Amino acid sequence: MRLGMKNVVIIGGGTGGTVTANSLARRLDCKEFQITVIDYSTRHYYQPGFVALPFGKIPNPLLWRRRRQTLHPGIRFLQDKVTAVDPVAKMVITQAKQISYDYLVLATGCECRPELVEGMAKGTLLNTGIYSFYTQAWARRLRRALQTFTHGHLVVHISEFPIRCPVAPIEFALKADHYFFTHRVRDDIEITIVTPQSQVFEQSIAARNLSNLLRLRDIEVQPDFVVRHIDATEKRMYAYDGKAIDYDMLVTVPPMRGQQFIVDSKLGDEMGFVHPDLETLQHREYPDIFVIGDTADLPTSKSGSACVYQSRVLVSNLLDYIAGRPMMRRYDGHAMCIIDTGYNQATVIDRSYTVPAVTGNWFFPRLGPLSLLKQTRRNHLAKRLLFVFYSAFMAGLRVFDRFSHIQLFGKDFRRWGLRPDGTTPLSAPDTTPDADSLIAPTWKRRPNACLAAAFSTKVLKIPVLHEAGGRSIDVDAEGFMTNPCQWTRAVGTDLARAINLEMTPRHWEVIEFARQSFVKYHVSPSLRRMEMAGHFPIAELFELFPSKPNKLICYVAGIPKPLGCI
Repeated sequence: MRLGMKNVVIIGGGTGGTVTANSLARRLDCKEFQITVIDYSTRHYYQPGFVALPFGKIPNPLLWRRRRQTLHPGIRFLQDKVTAVDPVAKMVITQAKQISYDYLVLATGCECRPELVEGMAKGTLLNTGIYSFYTQAWARRLRRALQTFTHGHLVVHISEFPIRCPVAPIEFALKADHYFFTHRVRDDIEITIVTPQSQVFEQSIAARNLSNLLRLRDIEVQPDFVVRHIDATEKRMYAYDGKAIDYDMLVTVPPMRGQQFIVDSKLGDEMGFVHPDLETLQHREYPDIFVIGDTADLPTSKSGSACVYQSRVLVSNLLDYIAGRPMMRRYDGHAMCIIDTGYNQATVIDRSYTVPAVTGNWFFPRLGPLSLLKQTRRNHLAKRLLFVFYSAFMAGLRVFDRFSHIQLFGKDFRRWGLRPDGTTPLSAPDTTPDADSLIAPTWKRRPNACLAAAFSTKVLKIPVLHEAGGRSIDVDAEGFMTNPCQWTRAVGTDLARAINLEMTPRHWEVIEFARQSFVKYHVSPSLRRMEMAGHFPIAELFELFPSKPNKLICYVAGIPKPLGCI
């Protein structure tokens, strides 16, 4: 690097880091700025392909490229492992050297940690009979196991949230249904999705739609299962509330954590995730640091599409910050996921922070080409084309800037009881799902069981109060307070009384920690964070707040509904 040049350092060469680096290389003067990407691996993986690899849909060599090939020629790539960041001295410390920076982008992603669940792993290896598809090696091992699995109970399990690509387990279950059908063993195999959430997806409209699709395909959903430990010998999972599930093959999504140097450098929380500004993606404490992708603990999906959309906002804001201008771009939480449902069809979810996923069309009303929350062959073709044109997305071309914000036109908001802005409810909402809009293989339908049992999932009913503690409070449709500043101890007492919860000093300790965590990070804490940072064992939380502790804690604390409800 020439003397006088400013150094932009990007830690992480995944989707978020690569697209950000390439976008900056196209817009910064190479004579004034040096862009450096640091990553410990020389391979860049197409991670959405991992879910297809167990079914033999994508050859192994097509899933990765040399990382140097994915970066602009003017970008310096350094293969090394980061051990610490000194945000005061503006220094990145690796195993081999120290690198100074003027501007830093954290794109470190998240990694699977199966050892955090008792019985899930032996060291770094998954236990016998337990599989996953979140790495290439795991996906190849799962592929060999599926080839000999001809009967029994297949459990697709999510340990906790947040996870990378939250719809991937649903896609795997649907593709497994298709795979077993084509191999003529589907009638001998039971498929169950086990999730710690109250439903298969966090947003209710998409959850109803996906639940109906799973029901039509004879895939059972077991909600509210927070795994405590796994007995690989007996092939049984145990939950904190005493429930147990037997399996013959367990395909799990292990707990995920950020990088340890994030924790050691005090740039994020105890789980290794960073909490930037939700809209500008700038670090809240250190303005020279920006955060993108799975590293950021944002109330939206951790997915490749979210990384691409975030990069458009981050790059624009970083350029404004470098030039001393106000940062004008705002990220609205936009994320789009195409779910391959098998049988050469796919469905699409398009959502943001405030706009839920609904039915409709994208990009043109009535024309598409994509149909939202509906299985079509055109959606499946788009999924295939994403793999073909993945390099174009990674190149950082500005032609994709227009997609960084969610599109409102073309969506059936009125059908789901919403006004055209996608957030304001109508006076008389009609959210009855249309079962016939989902197409399932006719051989799988059970007319008197599948559709007749529509939406019988047990949901914790929380009373919607507009007055508590002698004052008016603002709440959403589910009863959670939308203005935490209105909360007082008296308000919390009335909210607890409404759900028949008798408060003790220990209860209030949990409530106070949840509120302090929300004030600090602007996101409701998960059960795992309460255990790690607040030192409240999850088992004790289940005793204090029975059934669904995270949901009840946030309700009484007057903070938003937790993402993923775990």
